[in-house]
Amino acid sequence: MKILKYTLIAVVAVVAIFFLVAALAPKTFKVERKLTINASADAVFGELNSFQKWEAWSPWIKKDSTIKNTYEGPVQEI
Repeated sequence: MKILKYTLIAVVAVVAIFFLVAALAPKTFKVERKLTINASADAVFGELNSFQKWEAWSPWIKKDSTIKNTYEGPVQEI
């Protein structure tokens, strides 16, 4: 019975510590990522503006080889 009592006290203490830390933590946070691309803005925009060019650099296309993309409409160019 003592083991159950100490286990219950430990669980309550861990939960209380969790809520105390959550209450004292900042309410907002900021995540920032930065990447420098050694190319002109026009060249980068041209790659991002056309869905047909996304296949060359999209990580999702590389992870799933069964993806089949179809495109309609004019090809976007700068």
